[in-house]
Amino acid sequence: IYSIIIIFYQWFMCFDLMAVGVNIICFLYVFDALIMKRHKKTGINAGNVGNDKINDKRLITESF
Repeated sequence: IYSIIIIFYQWFMCFDLMAVGVNIICFLYVFDALIMKRHKKTGINAGNVGNDKINDKRLITESF
């Protein structure tokens, strides 16, 4: 009985860490897109890159 609990606990911790990692990646994508729009170092191209990253983030989150 204890071994089943330990296996389930390890699986849950692994899943929890994976979810946290995905959230951090999505946060970095949004943060990077906002920085690109704020500074606009390369003009129109920077805005397009930011929008592409946001769309990629939506696809990644929907896949999970």
